[in-house]
Amino acid sequence: MSKAIDLTGQRFGRLTAVEMVGRDKRDYILWKCKCDCGNEVTVISASLRSGATTSCGCFRKELSSEKLKKQNQIACKGGTNICLLTSKKSKNNTSGVKGVTWDKEKQKWRAQINFQRKNIYLGCFGTLEAAAKARAVAEEQYFQPILDKYSTHSKCDL
Repeated sequence: MSKAIDLTGQRFGRLTAVEMVGRDKRDYILWKCKCDCGNEVTVISASLRSGATTSCGCFRKELSSEKLKKQNQIACKGGTNICLLTSKKSKNNTSGVKGVTWDKEKQKWRAQINFQRKNIYLGCFGTLEAAAKARAVAEEQYFQPILDKYSTHSKCDL
């Protein structure tokens, strides 16, 4: 059993140790800490002292949010996320064609395309091939001008 070092009032990044609350099942000393954002968390003293834990998780969220904003600034051109235009189909896609789904109610293939935050309905078709062709024509109409204009400037390997 290790001897507890009093951390009360000490700051560790955004965390301030409030009180020792006991030990975990591995006999590590646990401290209740108050984060600068107002949240309270329980942290192993060794994690505090080593610098492994410095916030309740708010700092990581802020970094992720900032990184996402920067990526969007790089990827978005002309009101469009260039990377989404050339992205692969969703793993939930069952038709095998991006933007084409089976409409159970109509018993037909439904084609659509999303462009500049708008969902554009392309129609319902009796065959998958016809729906796929409509989607391909729409990609050429909507996506290609943007891709031609910005393809040398965008980085889609973010």
